[in-house]
Amino acid sequence: MKTKGSLTHLLWGASCVGIGVLAYLSGSSVGRAAALDSAIVNRLAAIKAEADADLRKTKADLAAGDARLAKLDGYEGKISRLDADLKRRESDLAGLNTRVIGKQTELASLTGKVEKIRSKPIDLPAGHFTVGQDIRAGRYVVVGDSNFIVNGGAKVNTILGEGGVERFVCRLDDGDEIEAAGENRYYPVE
Repeated sequence: MKTKGSLTHLLWGASCVGIGVLAYLSGSSVGRAAALDSAIVNRLAAIKAEADADLRKTKADLAAGDARLAKLDGYEGKISRLDADLKRRESDLAGLNTRVIGKQTELASLTGKVEKIRSKPIDLPAGHFTVGQDIRAGRYVVVGDSNFIVNGGAKVNTILGEGGVERFVCRLDDGDEIEAAGENRYYPVE
């Protein structure tokens, strides 16, 4: 029986060695697998961190784009209001242009009336005259060849004839003082 017991021990010993070897080999694979798993987990964590950073940047860009879009929407509203204001002002301008044309027609009509003489012309020689005493108050076309001054130049100060104007239209009121360096002719007009 000693043989049987030795064999049993030998089998048990070999089994233990075999189990030990298997355990060693298994442990070494598990260690390598754990190291490989750890590397994969670390790489996946790095990829996730990059993806999270990209997501944050994309969200920030999207928010900035939304803000710009809202600003552009505000500009579109302003443009619409400005277009409406421009159309209103163009309409106002067209109305004003029509009024100007009407006033120009009226002015042309009145200008023709100014030229219409009320009565015979009045000739005054060179000198000083008082309106209301020497000549009636009213509107006149003055023609001559001299300096023509009313109220010391405060109301009228012009040169008639050569070197000046051919004629001058003015209103003479009672009390106005006329100074003429030469003979002038006064045509009363309406």
